[in-house]
Amino acid sequence: MSSVLPAISIIPNVMHYDMATPTSKPMNFPVTENYQAMTVGVKGEFFGSVHGRAFREMISDLRAEGKKKVVLDLSKTTLMDSTGVGVLLETVDALRSDGGDLRVAGLEERMRNLFLMTRLLGDVFELYDTPEDAVESFAPVVAIA
Repeated sequence: MSSVLPAISIIPNVMHYDMATPTSKPMNFPVTENYQAMTVGVKGEFFGSVHGRAFREMISDLRAEGKKKVVLDLSKTTLMDSTGVGVLLETVDALRSDGGDLRVAGLEERMRNLFLMTRLLGDVFELYDTPEDAVESFAPVVAIA
């Protein structure tokens, strides 16, 4: 059995991590660098058992580069299974242990219900309407004397 490795394509300030297996559609994780944080997009169905390895590798690469503030744009995510949720929990733990964080943006109703039923909103993840709002939340607070 041959191993399937992620293909990485680099475009200025945008990286794409693709993972395809014989039984699934490729998962594309576009990564965009912003001033305050990295934005990672998840499009389509996200199954941790299928796509988790590529996602973990992408997060590991970001952490190795010192990029520990991540916004997860789920506005184009249609389905996530329990192993996908597990991958996100591992990710938030890893980022927080490095002094960073993972914030979630753009949940559609179906995905929002998943996060509410699993009690992840508020307790584990901060939710923002847009990726831009989530990125802005990482901006340092300036005190005015």
